[in-house]
Amino acid sequence: MDQVPDSARHLIECDTESCRNYSEFYCNTCHQRICDHCKEAHLKENTGHEIVRYHERKRKLPSEKCRIHPIKDIDVFCKFCQDPVCSTCFAQEHSDHANSDLETIYNDILQECQKEMTDIWKTVIPKAKENAESIGGKRERMSRKKLPSLEYP
Repeated sequence: MDQVPDSARHLIECDTESCRNYSEFYCNTCHQRICDHCKEAHLKENTGHEIVRYHERKRKLPSEKCRIHPIKDIDVFCKFCQDPVCSTCFAQEHSDHANSDLETIYNDILQECQKEMTDIWKTVIPKAKENAESIGGKRERMSRKKLPSLEYP
């Protein structure tokens, strides 16, 4: 994580209780920031969890409650109906349909958006700056020209 300046490291501290180390890692399974020191203990306590570098983390799906089951979060995407539903709705109404994990879909779309934003910053923004400078130069040349007087007879 060399991209994170020292002044910002306090913003991504380890989520392990009583640990204040800088988090280099992230558990995609339980959405916890983890430092190098706490990583092994986390894996021993939580077999099968996926730990990745912090900048490679999957974002947690924003929480939205089901209208039918208000204590349940919407977390499943029914491929047949093309609807996001909670796991209880899926089990009751969509059990014979194919599904996808909504968090995976969310992260795939988020990755696409981030790639598009990077492309915009690399191509569109420099071109816009170049155009603005060009227009500025033309405006300056026009203001130096003497325009004919537009007096009425």
